[in-house]
Amino acid sequence: MEKQSILSLKKKYRIEEVVGRYVRLHPSGQYWWGLCPFHNDHHPSLAVHPGRGTFCCYACGERGDVLAFIQKIAHCSFAEAVARLTGTPSVKVASPTTGKETAGTPQKVPTTAELEAFLRQLMPAASGDSDLTPVWLDFGIGYAPHLVAPPWKQLEGRLVFPLRDEKGQLVGLASRRTDDTDTQSPKYRNSSAREGFRKSEFLYGLDRAQASIRQHREVFLVEGYKDVLAMHAAGFTQTVGLCGTALTTAHIARLQPWVSRVWLLLDHDEAGWKGSEKAARMLWEAGMEPRILSLPKPGSDPDSLFREMGREPFRAWIESVCRTESEEYRLMTRLREGMAWIQAEPAVTPRKRELWNDFRTCRQDLLRLSGQLGRLATMDWRWV
Repeated sequence: MEKQSILSLKKKYRIEEVVGRYVRLHPSGQYWWGLCPFHNDHHPSLAVHPGRGTFCCYACGERGDVLAFIQKIAHCSFAEAVARLTGTPSVKVASPTTGKETAGTPQKVPTTAELEAFLRQLMPAASGDSDLTPVWLDFGIGYAPHLVAPPWKQLEGRLVFPLRDEKGQLVGLASRRTDDTDTQSPKYRNSSAREGFRKSEFLYGLDRAQASIRQHREVFLVEGYKDVLAMHAAGFTQTVGLCGTALTTAHIARLQPWVSRVWLLLDHDEAGWKGSEKAARMLWEAGMEPRILSLPKPGSDPDSLFREMGREPFRAWIESVCRTESEEYRLMTRLREGMAWIQAEPAVTPRKRELWNDFRTCRQDLLRLSGQLGRLATMDWRWV
C-alpha cells in the first residue's frame, strides 16, 4: 500500500468514530476527550483531534493516527490494522516509512462466503430443552455431519457455533464435542476463522447483545457459548461470553464505551473464582463497576442451572442474587469510602473515632451477609 493510499484511508475513516468504538468520547472545543485505554486512567486524558486525524494521551504519552491507535489497542501489525479498519482480509502492505513490502506469504483463510456455505451444510442441533431451542435456532447452532469437505474435517460430529463480530459478520466457527465421556478429543475446537480474528479480543454474542447492553448500561459476562445461550433464553440478553479465555484489555476496550457495570458469572470452580477476581481488578482499574455473582454449587454454570431449574426459576434466581450482590457492593463501597475519610482525618478526633465505629459496623454487616450467602465476600475490601 502506497503512501497516497494510506492517506486516503485515514481521510475515509474518521478517527473520532474509530476511537469511539473503544472509548466513550465527549466533544469539547476542537477535541474529543475520553479515558485513555493504554493506562489506568481515571480522568479523561485522551484527546482526539478530528481535524488532524490524530490522538494523544497527555498522561502516558501515547499518540498517533487512526492506524496507530488500532495497532496499539489490538496489539497487531500495520497490515492487520488496515484489515481491521476496512473490514477486509489483510493484504501485503508497504511500510509507511520504508516503502518495502512485508515479508511472508499470506495464509489461505476461508472467505465469509465459504464459512456461510459450510453453515448451510449443518444439521439441526437438538438443545435438549424446549426453552433453549428457539435461542439455539436464532444463534444458528448446528451439528456437523460425519461427511464434510477436508477443510472442515476437525468439526465432524460436533456442535458448531457461528462466531459473528459486533456487526453480525461471520468471522469464524467454533465447535464442541457432544460426548463428554470422550476424553481423547478436546472439548472445544476453535477453527476456520477469517484472517484478523483474535479469540483474545472476541466476545461471543456481542452482535445480539449490544442493543440491550447499551440500554441497560451493564453486561453479564460468562465463560462458554452455551452459557450465553442460556442467559439469552432466560431474558438476560445483555450477556456475552469469553469463549473460555481470560478477560483481556481488548475485551474491556470493546465494552467500555457502553458499560458502567459488569456482572461476572463465571463457572463455580477454582479457575472460575481466580478468573473472576482477576477480571474484577481489571474492570475496576478501567473505571467500570465489577460485581461477582456466585453460582449455587460446585461445578455449575448458567447452562447447567438453566436445564436443572427451568427458565422461570433460573431467571428469578439471577434477579435475586443480583439484588443480594447489590447490597454486598453497597457495603464494600461504604468500607472503601470510610477508609478514605479515616485516612484524611487528623491523628485523634471524635470524628475519627466515629468513622472507625462505622467502619467496624460495616465490616460486621458484610460478614453477616457473606455468612448468609455461604461464602466470603465477592471482592476483598482491601483492594476495592
